[in-house]
Amino acid sequence: MVTKYGLDQTCGSDCNLPCSSSTSDKEIKQKLNVDGIVLSKNNFYYLNKNIGEINEFDDEINNIPKIKDTNKFEDKLKLVLLKINICKKVCNFYVLNAQLATKELIYTIFIKFIESTNFRITLGKKFVDEGFVEKIFSLFYSEDFREREQLAKILKRIYSKFISLRIFIKKQINYLIFNFIYEDNLIINQKFIFIKELLEVFNSIVDVFKVPLKMEQKELFIKILLPLHKPINYFNLYSEKLTELMVRYIEMDQSLIQELILIILKYWPNENSNKQIKFLDEIKIILSKTELEQFQKIIPKLFSQISKCIENNHYKISTNALQLWKEEGKIKYLFKECNNKITPIIFSSLYFCSKNHWNNSVKNLSEDVKNILAERDWKLWNKMIEINSE
Repeated sequence: MVTKYGLDQTCGSDCNLPCSSSTSDKEIKQKLNVDGIVLSKNNFYYLNKNIGEINEFDDEINNIPKIKDTNKFEDKLKLVLLKINICKKVCNFYVLNAQLATKELIYTIFIKFIESTNFRITLGKKFVDEGFVEKIFSLFYSEDFREREQLAKILKRIYSKFISLRIFIKKQINYLIFNFIYEDNLIINQKFIFIKELLEVFNSIVDVFKVPLKMEQKELFIKILLPLHKPINYFNLYSEKLTELMVRYIEMDQSLIQELILIILKYWPNENSNKQIKFLDEIKIILSKTELEQFQKIIPKLFSQISKCIENNHYKISTNALQLWKEEGKIKYLFKECNNKITPIIFSSLYFCSKNHWNNSVKNLSEDVKNILAERDWKLWNKMIEINSE
């Protein structure tokens, strides 16, 4: 039985075709005895399409016991691999569009397997070791984001279950991100399309952090995550995940905010409008989580850059910068409390923008901000007008 399909653990697949209804989902599941596995529509399409091939091996398949009825871990593992390879047989492995659907099935079975309440870590360590994890990382170079998402799920489960592998997983992630940041060769950089998925796994690492943060945890933030603001290529692909991690860190340790803002300013992309917009979006989110004490430390350098953004010719950059004064909640509170420090820094740019910007919407927004500042402290506002009119 085993020899016909072998115990090959590799496979691959994807499908965008409609699901046939000639054979029910329940019938296919019964044929394959895939216990507790929720198969996607894509998987069922290929299983359904090739149900004739399943029927060829009816006697053999019907004699396969269910995984839940097997006691020994080794026997359970053999059954899982056998059933994977049956699916591999009925899914056309050699059709490119079929590859991800087959892989998805394999990945789903593996995840369900290690999530099972009957799964024993002590026995699992025989198979899920550093070599196994290293092979998982090597698969992240796949160009299909759906496969990378599945691999990220697997790594998150392994990190959660196998405590002894956590250090190794962190080292592998650090190594890949480090290479991405500091690799000068653009051709090589084009392979690093999986940073978003790695950051998703990094979220699982942060899940186990406790306050106060340890020094090594802060070093991960400073040496690995912060430099991810530097690359121009692919930043838009992972910027949201990176911002999520920034927020999680500063919520645990406000002292990291100053370091974060300084890095953003250091790598400010003056010649890349889209990335400037992303940076402004991140700044807005960070400020909404910042306490007054830390905010006061970053005012001079931060608002010097925001001042430049206000009079930027790109209307979206200028708009996003000005829109900060129309935010509610924490940002409004911070800006109001520190109005006497902020206004002198941005006054010239604001005044220039209200008179000379080519975009009328930006001009109108500049006037709105001028009115907000004048209402908050009309004496300071009049003083600034006098100083700048001399």
